[in-house]
Amino acid sequence: RRGPRAPAAHARAHAAASPRGRAALSPAPRAAAANPSRAQTDAERVQKDPLFVQRCVHESFRLHPSSPIAQRRPTCPVHLPDGQSATPEDTVVIDLFHANRQPSAFGADAAAFNPYRELPPIQAPYGITFGVGIHTCLGRNLAAGDVSKASTDPATHQYGTVTLLALALIANGCRPDPDNAPQREARIKREAWAVYPVLLGA
Repeated sequence: RRGPRAPAAHARAHAAASPRGRAALSPAPRAAAANPSRAQTDAERVQKDPLFVQRCVHESFRLHPSSPIAQRRPTCPVHLPDGQSATPEDTVVIDLFHANRQPSAFGADAAAFNPYRELPPIQAPYGITFGVGIHTCLGRNLAAGDVSKASTDPATHQYGTVTLLALALIANGCRPDPDNAPQREARIKREAWAVYPVLLGA
């Protein structure tokens, strides 16, 4: 997969390999190594449970926001929660990457991939990756779909395009090419793949 950003690659790699699933997509994390039976169960869920795959996608969105920061210019003087003030001449930078990893919002393991993370209803599982309020990304519902609930019907659920892409890749046996390692894009600061070679089929 070539391009400036490949969210499905992050999600697929996490879903099948990082700390819960155990295909050969990345080095086995300590959590999976310590509990191989759980890792095997989760790898099976990736194959059979689309709602679980969506949880993996949402967790990947949280850990890997497509833009690590957002910048805003105040339209009038404002007082910020930390006591500072901002004027229309200032630029306010919101650190989405680290905000999405705050233990106070996402638990002690906020920096780890955990699709079983329990959050209060007010907290989106993908954090503030898509922004909030009037600045929410217009494509959020298209990309992320609806957040599932206990009453969600998998047959009629709106999964979002990234989960559908991940499901299609999983269904077609997508896996990293062992002879061609993926390469990060080194020319920009945001997390992105320059090249992510994969194999399809059995």
